[in-house]
Amino acid sequence: MICGDCAREAARSFADGTEVATTAFDALTEDELVRMLRGVTRQRPQLDRFQSDLVAYMRERDASWETIGTGLGVARQSAWEKFRHVEKD
Repeated sequence: MICGDCAREAARSFADGTEVATTAFDALTEDELVRMLRGVTRQRPQLDRFQSDLVAYMRERDASWETIGTGLGVARQSAWEKFRHVEKD
């Protein structure tokens, strides 16, 4: 999840070609940043599971490892090595 202010700031940054701004983070205290980091860290296992489930679904639809690798931003071989466990028998 991303707050509305952060989303608007990121969209503005992408639209004008600048790097992603950290202005929204500048107003936060260190404790708030730590809480935010903990929240992101707690979500990692859910995101990993969703990614694995999505790869499994794509393989069920006969998507190639090349296509999946492209979506992941890695080589076909790297995608297969990481997700070969999702292959159906």
